[in-house]
Amino acid sequence: MTVLDHLKYYCIAKGIPPEYRRSQMRDVVQYLKLEQHIYKEASTLSGGNKRKLAVAIALLGNPLIIMLDEPSTGIDPKARRQLWQLIRTISLDWKKSAVLMSTHSMDEAENLATKIGIIVAGSMRCVGIPQYIKQKYGKGVIIECKLQPPEIEEVNKALEQVNFQEESKLNMDQVRSTLNYFDCNQIVEYINPLGIGSHIHNSINDNGFVKADMLIRFILSQKKQLAIQDHFIKKYKNVTILNFTLDLIKLKIDNPDLTLSEAFGTMEVMKKHYSLFEYTVVPTTFEEIFGIFAKMELEERQKALSLK
Repeated sequence: MTVLDHLKYYCIAKGIPPEYRRSQMRDVVQYLKLEQHIYKEASTLSGGNKRKLAVAIALLGNPLIIMLDEPSTGIDPKARRQLWQLIRTISLDWKKSAVLMSTHSMDEAENLATKIGIIVAGSMRCVGIPQYIKQKYGKGVIIECKLQPPEIEEVNKALEQVNFQEESKLNMDQVRSTLNYFDCNQIVEYINPLGIGSHIHNSINDNGFVKADMLIRFILSQKKQLAIQDHFIKKYKNVTILNFTLDLIKLKIDNPDLTLSEAFGTMEVMKKHYSLFEYTVVPTTFEEIFGIFAKMELEERQKALSLK
């Protein structure tokens, strides 16, 4: 069956009067940008266009309730934005239909929904407007810092401290002793094929050595990262490191009393003290809130298993 055949069939199945069928089909085809696919076999459509066809069928007849199951899955970003705009138009402008939609995209939920319910393992864990859910379950802020690379003067000073030249060749034992000298033995665990010190590991593995300049820059960057982590942990206690690379650190502060203005004030001081290149401060996202509920569910399951 072609796309047109599907639309005709569902017009009949939904009991749309014959005189309205053509205009109904024309409208949904235009809304979903399906004009060039109208005579194609539905089975030959891409995954994204099959999703569009399913949405078009759901819109036929202007039903009071439209149920959409992950409608934007497999659709390219441009088409997704168009679909989002259509859903907004249906629910907020036309106000003839209520749209009930399931999605795994928290971004989609936040952009479209006037009310959100979060389901974990088949159980509804919370329901409310986005602002209410964020206020009740979103704790603290997420901070991302991008570090400035070490200055040449810093590097040269550190090289002098350990009596190395820029081109000095160091084996792994010398790397460990250098880390010990700068009191950062813990970062040796990052020197592996998949760690943020993989460039040092690869150099030693391929050449038998790493240049002192490369190692010192790595040490200075990581010492600054560790200092920033310690600063946040001492100041706010409940701090979770979400991600870090050679020049970036992302963390979450679980403090319901911490305001955005206070967080920005802290970051302005730290930007000067630690020579940060840039930083971002954002409230807890819906992805984070969903993660909180998922973690609670996992902990409940583990507790139940331990009691058996």
